[in-house]
Amino acid sequence: MKKRLKFIAFWAVAIITFSSFAVLLLMEANGYKFNTKSLKIQKTGLILVEADPEPVVLHFAGKTKILIMQERLTKLLPGFYEVEITKDNYQTWNKKVHLDAGQAIDLTKILLFLNNPKPQEITDPSYHEKITKTYKDQSKDLLIKENEIWSEEKFVTRFTDKVEAAIRINRTNQIIFQVGQEIRVIDVDGSNNLLLVKLENSTPTPLMYSAKKLYYLDGEKIFQTVIR
Repeated sequence: MKKRLKFIAFWAVAIITFSSFAVLLLMEANGYKFNTKSLKIQKTGLILVEADPEPVVLHFAGKTKILIMQERLTKLLPGFYEVEITKDNYQTWNKKVHLDAGQAIDLTKILLFLNNPKPQEITDPSYHEKITKTYKDQSKDLLIKENEIWSEEKFVTRFTDKVEAAIRINRTNQIIFQVGQEIRVIDVDGSNNLLLVKLENSTPTPLMYSAKKLYYLDGEKIFQTVIR
């Protein structure tokens, strides 16, 4: 009798274990996962990550991975996540995002910028007109309100000092701007405010971005510097 009870108990446990495992597999296949913290079954989401220039190092959830192409971070439970991108000789990019159930967050327009770019003076005076003309085109989607930057009628950020100039890098989420004696870059959502160049004076300067180079005026002089 005891042997029979043990036999029945063994197969009962085996069936329950197998069934539970099968249910978990089915849940994951349909985009659901058991949350051990809330003790609830929740729909998962994903985060898409891609940065330029590659390769870069992705830091996520306590792990690191070298990226040479777009990465899909899948089967993520709803909540806050921090994504960090690093690369030798480049400034660190990081962002904290909140992922909702079933949501896909797109972080595929990440641009990394060099540490300590080296400005070079341009002696060709024709660049003055070229920079001024291009600035009008690259700044047309932005609005400067004293110490605030707006992009496509959406508030980006504000500073203590007046914003003197700002341009949007084409087809990306970055804005290059001048505040006081600094030229900086910031993501269009107001994150990753990074220093690019320090100026000799605070005179407002038109800005131009082309082929990974930043062009600007500093007093009477014209400069270019590789920033990416």
